Amino acid sequence: MSTRRADGEGTKPYKRKDGRWQITASTTATTTGRPVRKSFTGKTAAEARAKHRAWKKNLDNGLLENPEKTTLATWINYWLETIAKNEVFDRSRRDYKQQLGCWVLTQPVAGQELHKVTALHIERVLQNMREAGRSESTVLKVYRVLSKCLKDAVHRDLIPRNPIERIKPPRPAAFEPTVMTPAQAKALISTLRFNDQWGPSFTVALALGLRQGERLGLCWDDVNLDEGLLYVRRSLALVPGGGFTMKSPKTASGVRTIALPAELIRVFRHHRVLQAKWRLEQGPAWVGAYDVEGKSWDLVFATQQGKQIMPAYDRKHWKQITGEMGLDMRVHDARHTAATTLLALGVNPRVTMQMMGWSSATMLNRYQHVLEEMERDVAVQVNAALFG
Repeated sequence: MSTRRADGEGTKPYKRKDGRWQITASTTATTTGRPVRKSFTGKTAAEARAKHRAWKKNLDNGLLENPEKTTLATWINYWLETIAKNEVFDRSRRDYKQQLGCWVLTQPVAGQELHKVTALHIERVLQNMREAGRSESTVLKVYRVLSKCLKDAVHRDLIPRNPIERIKPPRPAAFEPTVMTPAQAKALISTLRFNDQWGPSFTVALALGLRQGERLGLCWDDVNLDEGLLYVRRSLALVPGGGFTMKSPKTASGVRTIALPAELIRVFRHHRVLQAKWRLEQGPAWVGAYDVEGKSWDLVFATQQGKQIMPAYDRKHWKQITGEMGLDMRVHDARHTAATTLLALGVNPRVTMQMMGWSSATMLNRYQHVLEEMERDVAVQVNAALFG
């Protein structure tokens, strides 16, 4: 008794009159619901089987029944909604969607069959961005996202090679963050003592170099003041449409324990007393912080009603406070400043990596900056050693 073959399962290879080998398979078209027959041929039975296996793999992965007809636009949309969705944070995927949607899906190449996309097509996309006045750093972002998207197409046997690899990556001008000297950071921290709302939070940013999401997601059960320890275990992230969620730190090494300086312990103790005072004063107006799933979080740094602080609001006040010192700084520059302070203090690189939550030593080069005063100190030491 014969049995019906499963969707996409092919016949046994058979030799045609012209000497080539063939496998025939059937499936149902995802767009029309009609049956579709596919033939796979090769000089040998093994070659025909290989072509059938590649097609069946794509079919099992949820791709169209005719991968060779898949356009770049179809693949990008599939990649965003299936592959990227499972591999990156929602915020990163939204950025990918915006970048590809604006600069690739609106171009003629979007309708090109994926296996026919060439380096020339991609160069045209990148050149269109430049002609529209976009910076090389923006062009590089699109280059990297599209490269990852096409690399995944290679891994799924949709295309034999990634055409973007034939194009040299854009080279934006080196970005130099604004980094405070230890003296400047100390002066700012002294000023922050008189700012009850923002002082403690920004002092922690400068002293410990926490990422913004880690700092805004810090809860009181993450701070052990008796032992003088702070545990970085989560990061606050906004959710499209409103609200927030708590996610794991950016990398596995981001989960870490940091020993607190004595003065920072005092700052935390004072802030906890002040927050308790706000809670009493607010009464019913103290609403607390609840994530999108309705879970309550006892945030260390919150509004005077106990709600989460919006990252944009945090950045606004950082810019305002540092601007009063004559500095043009991003809030993330506090992380650069903290790392550079550790360099100035001669802290062991391994200890610095642990404190900052890095798994790669290359991050030391990115975040630690040689200050002019460090060079002057070296000049004094060389003078004493050679001429003293």
